[in-house]
Amino acid sequence: MTEERQKALEELVKASMEFTLNMSDTFAFATADCETMSEHDFEKMVPVIAKHGQHAFTAYVAVKRGIEPITCPCGHDGPPYQEAKKEVLALKEANKYFLSE
Repeated sequence: MTEERQKALEELVKASMEFTLNMSDTFAFATADCETMSEHDFEKMVPVIAKHGQHAFTAYVAVKRGIEPITCPCGHDGPPYQEAKKEVLALKEANKYFLSE
């Protein structure tokens, strides 16, 4: 494979990369609920994910959808989520990522 072809293939894979986030019962949409996150958004979210874990993903989806997660004992909407959401909103407001569709 030529170097040019290898680079083109790498760009194709990079451009095609996205993650599917399982949001089962987080937003009361049952077990089939999921949301996509582009590689671009994932790269910008790494510090928030490293700091807040799963709550960063919940916050990302909440901001992207413009809705809040359900209130439940599992803590979807508790203080860790609220802290993560503040950071996600700060990223959005600073245009660090665009909540890709």
